[in-house]
Amino acid sequence: MKQQALARFLAAPCALPAVLLWLCAALAPEEVRAQSAASISGFVTDSTSGEPVQLVNIVLRRDTLAAAGAATNRDGVFFLTGLAPGAYLLTASFVGYETYRQTLVLAPDERRAINIKLKPGQTGLNEVVVESESAGGAARITAGQQTIRPADIQLVPTLDVSSDLASYLTTIPGIVSSGD
Repeated sequence: MKQQALARFLAAPCALPAVLLWLCAALAPEEVRAQSAASISGFVTDSTSGEPVQLVNIVLRRDTLAAAGAATNRDGVFFLTGLAPGAYLLTASFVGYETYRQTLVLAPDERRAINIKLKPGQTGLNEVVVESESAGGAARITAGQQTIRPADIQLVPTLDVSSDLASYLTTIPGIVSSGD
């Protein structure tokens, strides 16, 4: 199963550049590599079905700060490269599964393979209810209807002395007067 998943990953169009880059970094002389960098790769599967789990968040923390991160591909494969030697906490998390945690100590130039089996979790999402009351504003306007109060008409500046409804209507957006 793992060999088939790895073969599918290597056959993907985007996998070839990633594999070539990884091989170049792994085979490069000591002076070219980033100070004895270590790497981690692995598979993430469902513990009950054995099927690969895609898009799992893989986070490597050092002293509570995220040092590296990745997400699994459709075959459950992940890669973390360019890691400085030292102690780390690896976490793998995905909605519907329990978070996997493992403490690691990486040596210089170490290439570690980790197979993670995520256990389905019992956590569920609760419903969200959004309620609101409107006290006015645009929510009280019915489409195509606008209420005009006499006080509104008195506030409109007009050229003549008389403030009338026709003068007020020409100030409303979308109203065009075609004559007197």
